[in-house]
Amino acid sequence: HFPNEIINIVKYHHQLDNKAHRTVELFIVHLANHMVRDMGFSLKSGDDAELSAVESAKLLKLDEVSLDRIKLIAMEDIEDIIGKI
Repeated sequence: HFPNEIINIVKYHHQLDNKAHRTVELFIVHLANHMVRDMGFSLKSGDDAELSAVESAKLLKLDEVSLDRIKLIAMEDIEDIIGKI
């Protein structure tokens, strides 16, 4: 059994239009979903939108520089994990 907050994040992370479930945590997961596609870690290709134009990035007040830094850190972590396999 998961808390409702987690269930709602999983349920609504593809859509931000349900105002009753909009939380910072939802915005983070929504953005992460777009970010992994942008980085090539998805069966779906990216939608070619700049990450800074994604609604969750705007709501989290993340600019292109911040998003690039997050992607760099994520790639470094992924490479570190892959190197340990």
